[in-house]
Amino acid sequence: MKMQNRRQEDISKVQAAKLDEQQRILQMQTVAIETERRQKAELEQLLTEYYMEQKEEQSRKEEQDREDKKRQIRLDAQQYNEHQQRIIQARKLKEKEEEAEFRRQMMDKFAEDDRIDQMNALERNRKKAEHHREIQRLIEQKKLLREAERQREMHERQKDAELAEFTQQVVERERLNLLREHGIKLLAHLPKGVIQPGDFEKLGFSPEEARELELASKDPAL
Repeated sequence: MKMQNRRQEDISKVQAAKLDEQQRILQMQTVAIETERRQKAELEQLLTEYYMEQKEEQSRKEEQDREDKKRQIRLDAQQYNEHQQRIIQARKLKEKEEEAEFRRQMMDKFAEDDRIDQMNALERNRKKAEHHREIQRLIEQKKLLREAERQREMHERQKDAELAEFTQQVVERERLNLLREHGIKLLAHLPKGVIQPGDFEKLGFSPEEARELELASKDPAL
């Protein structure tokens, strides 16, 4: 009887030890799972914070770039206007000199053609007045032609600028279309610079998806 009781006690102890071991293993597994979950959450938080910091830094850089570009545009515009004013003044001076020379040459020609030196004073004055009017008409005609040519050149420059802007828009649209259709599959193979900040959000991805894709485009191993 005592032997049987002792055996039963031994069995109970073994079972209790097994149960304690199982509980210890379960507790260790629970701790490990919770630790892994916490580490994963912390990593995800760090990645999110890193992404947000990168976005903020990119936003600050883009804002600074925009301000720098605005300042440069204003400076370029000021320098361009000053340059244009110098060109206009030089052109006006040249045109004035050419006009004066043209008047002199035409007055000499008309005087020679009409033999004005052989006329009396009244006829000479009348002829000179006619010559002045004709010369002024020719000068005005030349001015109209010059202005028409300037307008044509300005129109051509405007057309070229509009065409360049339209071409840039088409290229950007096609870049995004290609990225939408093929880029996601080929992130690891796309040349540097193809992916621009904000591309994935433009394509309709959520901020979290855009973050993961942007990180993947920078480091294909992620």
